[in-house]
Amino acid sequence: MTLVDLIVLLVVAGVAGAIGQSLAGYAGGGCLFSIAIGFLGAYIGT
Repeated sequence: MTLVDLIVLLVVAGVAGAIGQSLAGYAGGGCLFSIAIGFLGAYIGT
């Protein structure tokens, strides 16, 4: 995994986390937690 791949995954994770949090309403953990979950999903999805 290159640095560019990691940056793309972080951007995708941020967008996915923000969309998921807005659809589900407020979730415990905040924005960083949503980004971390989105990052795991984006990493597994590749």
